[in-house]
Parts: sequence; structure tokens; C-alpha cells
Amino acid sequence: MDSPYPYKNGAFAVEPVSDTVSILWLNCPKRLNSMGDFFWSDLSAAMDYLNNQTDARVVVLAAKGIHFSAGLDVKEFSLDKILGNTEDVGRRAATIQLSLKLMQNSFSQLESSRFPVIAAIHGACLGGALDLICAADIRICTTESVFSIMEVHLSMAADLGTLQRLPKIIGSHSFVREAAFTGRKFSGSEAYRIGLCSKLIDGDHEAVLQEALQLAGTIASKSPLAVATTKQSLNYSREHCVQDGLDYIAALNGAALQTKDFMAPPPFAKL
Repeated sequence: MDSPYPYKNGAFAVEPVSDTVSILWLNCPKRLNSMGDFFWSDLSAAMDYLNNQTDARVVVLAAKGIHFSAGLDVKEFSLDKILGNTEDVGRRAATIQLSLKLMQNSFSQLESSRFPVIAAIHGACLGGALDLICAADIRICTTESVFSIMEVHLSMAADLGTLQRLPKIIGSHSFVREAAFTGRKFSGSEAYRIGLCSKLIDGDHEAVLQEALQLAGTIASKSPLAVATTKQSLNYSREHCVQDGLDYIAALNGAALQTKDFMAPPPFAKL
């Protein structure tokens, strides 16, 4: 029997559902999709695979098992493995920083990919998993989902993107600081209320996945050039002033408005 996964590694599997939409599965349900030593390199490799699929238009990030992800696997992950026998404080700091940058970059691949990434979240989404979904374009969760910036419980600050992206996503430094300083859990309903997630599904794992796939199909039916240009513009504008953003989209559309996609008659529905 043929495998449904044309690409699979230790932590992830890619499942095409159409020519243009694929599911990127967190694929370690027995360990609650926790993030072990090779999680980040596996994610980077999976994203490289998807980015090399020229027909890919939308990716749904979902998880096997009862939870999206329990975050860092504290039993497997160890600084001693990273540092080896290095004793010099300066070299130890440089080694840790390099490892963190590699982890950060793997999450940022979701953000920098040419196609939108939709995170379909169920169950627990804790610590590093929250860092991960903050790099997605769109987030959908269930009412039973549970989130936490839990790193403070590990005597550390979150360092893979939540503290940088979440305030910009929800527009409330007060909420982010409260959640990060306390490490408290918050529900799917609260995640929807504050704007972390744009849809709240009263259902199970399968229900949120189907909602994400339906949305993915709608996006995939649009011009991929228009969607990619829109994503580029939104990413750029988030980090720049309004005028810079206007100048940037003018430069992008200088080329994009000459494409065959734009010249084709638009399929507008009747009012």
C-alpha cells in the first residue's frame, strides 16, 4: 500500500490533500508532539520540501494525537548536549546563541514561505508550540484548546518568537506580559477573544482540521501570485511605517499587475 506521505522525517509528515493544498503534520503523537533534539531541523527540512513544491499554494499545520504540542521535551532537550565539553563562558554563550538562532529560523520559515500557513490547533499548545503557531499566517482552534507561555515555569524567557510576534498579532502588550510573567494557561475561547485565533470551532480535532482545509481550499482557488504578494506586503508592513509599506506594495505590484493572472477576467459573484 502506498504511503499517504510523500515526505516524512522524525517529527513531521507531509500529506497532500489536493494538487495545491498539503497538511504538514506534527507526527509524534505518542510523545504529545513535544519538541526534542531534532524537531527544529526536521521542521526546517519539511518546510524546504514544501517550498520546493512549485504547485504548493497553502499549507495546513496540524497535529496527530490528542494534543497539538506539549512544547519542549524537557527530558530529551539538554544544554549539556549542545555545549559538550566547552567550559569557557564566552564560547558557551556563543554556542547557545547559535543553537537558538537555528531554532528561531526554523519557525520563521513558516512566516517567510511564499504560501500561507494555517495552524489548526486542538488540545494543548504550550510553550514552544505557541512560538510555532505565532509564525503561521492564520490560526484556528477548538473551544477545548489550551495555550500557555509556560517558559517562566522553566526559569527562562520564551525565546523562539512568542514575545516578538504575539504583541503584534493581538495588539495588547498587557495581555502578553501578564501571560508571560505568570505562565498561566488560557483557553481557546480566550485565544479567539484576544485575536490570536481568527476562528473558534466547537468540535474536535477533525472538525478544526476540516475548517482549516476548507479555508485552505478557498485561498488556493485564488491567484497564487496575488496571495504571495499579499503575504509579502503584510509581512513587510508589520515591521515598517505606513508610507514604507505603500512604497513596497507599489514596487511589488509594478510587476504583479502585468501578470496573466491579473489580465484574466475576474470571477466575481453577482451582488
